[in-house]
Amino acid sequence: MSNATREARGAGSRTDGVLLRTVENCAAREFGDYVGAVVSELLRAEGVTDPRAGEWYDTARVTAVCAAVDDRVGPNTIERVGRRLPVVVEWPAGVRSIGDALAALGDVYDNLHDGDAGGLAFGPPVHRRADSRARRRTRRPSKRV
Repeated sequence: MSNATREARGAGSRTDGVLLRTVENCAAREFGDYVGAVVSELLRAEGVTDPRAGEWYDTARVTAVCAAVDDRVGPNTIERVGRRLPVVVEWPAGVRSIGDALAALGDVYDNLHDGDAGGLAFGPPVHRRADSRARRRTRRPSKRV
């Protein structure tokens, strides 16, 4: 997601501090103390000194931290941290299928954001036409000259 997209989605919304704390902890645990310290330092620079569950922070400021982490540590660092979050957080009881997991992720996202922070949408996969797949798998006989 580009920085412009992050900023547009974050305008006028808030993010729960528990997400910020989780990202901060995950960055340190999964990528080392340096990345964790960079996330902490950049949060402090945006006025977030001790993020806690139930405390709300301006999402535009949070997206500024995300962009700064990517600039300072390397491109896509926050995306890589985000990919690790499902491994380090506790899943709710009752998740038994991919559909359950996707619904749970949507609920968590909605609970951790207030206002117009974008969202997650899940739908059935888009399938290609069966005949086009079959055509690609079928070898054409070679011409003999």
